[in-house]
Amino acid sequence: MTWSDDDWQNATIRLHPQMRTEPMRESLIQAIEEFTQFKINRLVNVSSLGAGVH
Repeated sequence: MTWSDDDWQNATIRLHPQMRTEPMRESLIQAIEEFTQFKINRLVNVSSLGAGVH
């Protein structure tokens, strides 16, 4: 599927409740406004997620 401009303008994202923090929100908005990558690893400690990749 190819997204149209209208698709992008009307897209909605939903975050897991544990990720609904102000730093996460600010980082996402900044990435969207600047057309840059959103680097989730800067805000989420992977080792705190429990089961890791072995």
